Amino acid sequence: ELSIDIGGSLAKVVLFQPSPPPEDGQRPRLCLGSPRLDAELDALLKQSGERELSMYVPQLGGNLHFFCFESKHVAAAAAFLAKRPVWQPRRQVVMRATGAGSYKHQHALGGIGVRLDLS
Repeated sequence: ELSIDIGGSLAKVVLFQPSPPPEDGQRPRLCLGSPRLDAELDALLKQSGERELSMYVPQLGGNLHFFCFESKHVAAAAAFLAKRPVWQPRRQVVMRATGAGSYKHQHALGGIGVRLDLS
C-alpha cells in the first residue's frame, strides 16, 4: 500500500510494508530487496536532506514508512524508482493521491506504471 500527498512545496509519502515485529531496540527499516539498493536509498536520503520516519504498527502487522521531500523532486524520484530492478510492477500500481501537485505529476508517475487514484 502506497499513498502520496503532493502539495505546492512538499510531497509526503506513506508506504505500508508487511513485516514481523522488529527486534528489541531496532528501528524498522524500509527493505528494497537487496543490501545494495537499501544502501543506495540510505545514501540518497542523507544526500538530499529528505526526511524519513518508520514505525512498526502491531495492529497492521507491519511497518509504516513516512517520507517527506520537496515536490520539485517527484519526477526525479519516479525516474530513480523506474531504473531499479525492484520496481518492475507486473501489473499497474494504483497509488492513492491527494494535493494539487498530484495532477501536475501524474504523467511522470504514469511513466513508471503508477496510476494515481485522485478520488
